[in-house]
Amino acid sequence: ELLAPARVILARRLPRLAINLWEGTDREVHHWMTDGRVDVGLVGPLLRPIPNATVVPLMEDPWYVACPVAHELARSEVLDIRQLGDVPYVMADGGCEPVVRALFDRAAIRPNVSYRAQSIDTILTMVAGGLGITLVPELGLQTFEAALIRTVPLSPRTTRLVAAVMPAGDNAPIAAHQLVAAMQQHIARRERSSLATTMQTTSESHDGRDATGHYGARQTNDRISGRN
Repeated sequence: ELLAPARVILARRLPRLAINLWEGTDREVHHWMTDGRVDVGLVGPLLRPIPNATVVPLMEDPWYVACPVAHELARSEVLDIRQLGDVPYVMADGGCEPVVRALFDRAAIRPNVSYRAQSIDTILTMVAGGLGITLVPELGLQTFEAALIRTVPLSPRTTRLVAAVMPAGDNAPIAAHQLVAAMQQHIARRERSSLATTMQTTSESHDGRDATGHYGARQTNDRISGRN
């Protein structure tokens, strides 16, 4: 989640600023930006160029395989995407689907799509219920009940580019630039915290304790309109 912490940072700088959040797929964000209906779009990744727009790369977001805790894949430390071809797959309908299919295409396999859903909460509930597996970006691993699923990183490490999109040049409001700067500040803090956690985990694993864990998940695709 990038927007909630960024809004907290931005509220300190511009306390009177009102921000409207629009939630939709990457395709919808493309239309909103093209039509000028929003000032900043958050996409991951940008599916195709948007005319007269500036793209600000924010972070590389790694993909994980989410599977039921009782599934045999849940016992793996890492997974190759080629191991997923025959497993029932719960596909995100509209949002990440083009990116997910591209990942499978690169491995010359097709996902065994058995179910579809649009909400990440619904998708992960289906996974937790044993209906299949799904690919989830790390930013989506936030608040879903960790005991119900196991998330395993892909190997080789595979990421998606998360970027902010806003009108080019002087057409972008000052608040849009401030919001992007707030997201960048939050990401920098998050990466420092992650590094410190990794160092602590490594130290604990050297002491013989278990350094693996379950991850919770919740993903939102918030889209921003913020005018002074």
